[in-house]
This record gives sequence, C-alpha cells and structure tokens, in this order.
Amino acid sequence: MAWKIRPLALAAAFIFALTGCEDSVTPDVNPTKSAIRFTPLNELESIGVSDDPLNDFEEASAGSLRILAELDSSQRRIIAYINGDSCGLLITSKADPKVNDIHLVSHFARGDDGTNPYPAGPYNSASGAGSSTKWASMHCGTNAIVIEYTPGEPDAPMNARGHASVMRIPHGPSATRIVIGEQKTREQIADRAKASDNAIPSSSSQ
Repeated sequence: MAWKIRPLALAAAFIFALTGCEDSVTPDVNPTKSAIRFTPLNELESIGVSDDPLNDFEEASAGSLRILAELDSSQRRIIAYINGDSCGLLITSKADPKVNDIHLVSHFARGDDGTNPYPAGPYNSASGAGSSTKWASMHCGTNAIVIEYTPGEPDAPMNARGHASVMRIPHGPSATRIVIGEQKTREQIADRAKASDNAIPSSSSQ
C-alpha cells in the first residue's frame, strides 16, 4: 500500500512549496503605478468630417482609417487620424482642400522601440515642412499622438473637434501643441508639457 501513499505525499509537498513561494513574493510597493492603463487610440470613437480630404491622400488599411480629431484655423484644416498600425497628420488649405501643406505618417512604436518624451508612450516620430516657415512634427504611439505645428504666420488652430487638446508653445510665433487621445491621457501629457516648456492651455474638446 506504500506506493499509493507516496504520490499523495509528494502532491502535498508540492502544494506546500507553491504556497511558500507565493507567500514569499515581495509585494508591489507602488500598486497604483502598475495599474495604470491608457486607452488605446483604436478604442476611441472616430469622427466624421465634411469633404474628407483623406480620400485624396491616404488609402485605408482594410477599412481601419479612423479620424480622431479635426482642427480649424482661419486658413487651414488639421486632421489627425490612425490607419491600421500608423498615425497620420494632414494639414490642408481651406481654400483648396487638395492643396496639401503637410502630410506626416508614422508607425506605432511598440515594445522597446521609440522614445518616451511624454506619458502613454513609447512614441515614434516624423516631421516635415510645408515651406520655409511652415513646419510640423508628430509623435505617434498606440495611446496618443502629440503634434507640434508652426504655421509660420498668425494662424493657430482654434476650433477643435474630437479627441483633441490644444495649447500654445512659447518658443515660436503661433507654435501649437495638439494632443490626441483619451481625455485623461491628454491631461497627463499636458501636465508633462507644461512642466517642460510652460505651455499655456488654449482649448480642448470632448
């Protein structure tokens, strides 16, 4: 009968060993930090826009193109979107939507790729100029898009629709930072930005 008792004894010893390991695990000294979850961009509701200029500049990836924000200035439209595993920024003339001032596209940063200049990262980046004075950069992550835009003239974005917050940047005429993401994510990014360059909140939507 001893051969029947031995497996039970081994099983009990194994359960005890597992329990001992679990009891000896060092507790998380900062559980709040480990519980932070940012809402991914692809979980945000897309918005509709009139005379969608993306039809001329971007091919949807299996129907996954989603416009997340639109900003109107006196002369330009600024559209932020995602398309599959990429972020995009399109700046067009309001007088002629087919005049493409700046069009930036970047893949999401994943894992160890990219950098972390803001919360909710990591981010890849892209930048481009529409002229000698017009310039834009875009940080692209799965949870947020952070855009810096200088139109080269007094034409800062004013009216924001969608998941966007807008703030002025001190270092340039009409320089603007546009943050795309869920509201709490935008707030964290805005706090980091204000701490680093004293940006002044201008407007916010949704």
